[in-house]
Amino acid sequence: MVDYMLWPWFERFPLLSDAGFEFNVDGKLPKLAAWIEAMEADEAVQKVKVPIEISKKFMETYRQGTPEYDI
Repeated sequence: MVDYMLWPWFERFPLLSDAGFEFNVDGKLPKLAAWIEAMEADEAVQKVKVPIEISKKFMETYRQGTPEYDI
């Protein structure tokens, strides 16, 4: 259950690439990277995962100061 509680934070990691952050490029976090891959493959996570395109659209409205929560 803890994995599912933490997952939403890690699900947003790809959004950080817009700010110049790339997760685990140096390979120093192999266990965390494996956990992320396992979570992405999990059936329950796949059912509720927010597509990255939608997250990016929301972040764009947030940056503009008018967050659109109904995207």
